[in-house]
Amino acid sequence: MIIAFIIIITLCIGYFSPYIIKHAEQAVTNSAKDIDPSVTGSSGVLLSLAVIAVPTCLFIYLTANTAIAINVFLMGVCVYFDIKRRWIPDPALFALLFAATYCFSNTYSDFNAVASTLTAMTFPYITLNIYAFFVCKKNPIIASGDIYFAIPVALLAGDWSSGLLVSASSLFLSLITMFFTRLNQLPLLPFIYLPALIVIATKNPA
Repeated sequence: MIIAFIIIITLCIGYFSPYIIKHAEQAVTNSAKDIDPSVTGSSGVLLSLAVIAVPTCLFIYLTANTAIAINVFLMGVCVYFDIKRRWIPDPALFALLFAATYCFSNTYSDFNAVASTLTAMTFPYITLNIYAFFVCKKNPIIASGDIYFAIPVALLAGDWSSGLLVSASSLFLSLITMFFTRLNQLPLLPFIYLPALIVIATKNPA
């Protein structure tokens, strides 16, 4: 029943995402003129199934942990929109932060654990931005939304070593992908998502 509900919600997100993106962008800019729901609708459904429904259903089946599955679902929603339009819906991001905080608070109560995990997860991204701004005199490499996404991911990772592993892996995977594809810009969230899923799965066995 839960899996069927997740699939239905995912299909709705994938189908209506062009309308959601266009409505959000028209509120602040005219850049949504190039979005055609008839073109992006079908591909959005397939992508949503791949990054939202499949990982969530796997976590339900493998871990039987509803709270973790909800976090994976919300992470998938953020990743989906980042791939589609380099944009993360604020409600999904806030819901993910709340859900991740709930999971973390049930596992850890030490403030030092929170501080060390968040520092380890965000340190590589912030360091890159500082280097780009002060040394290269360029715009930040890592967008603020990516760092906001990294915060709940760090809470789900659970400890500083896992947080550092996820952030380092995401940068390595993105650099390798950029090297082979010759692309100058890529959405970072998918590269955070994949190692995060592996770390979360290992920490929450069935």
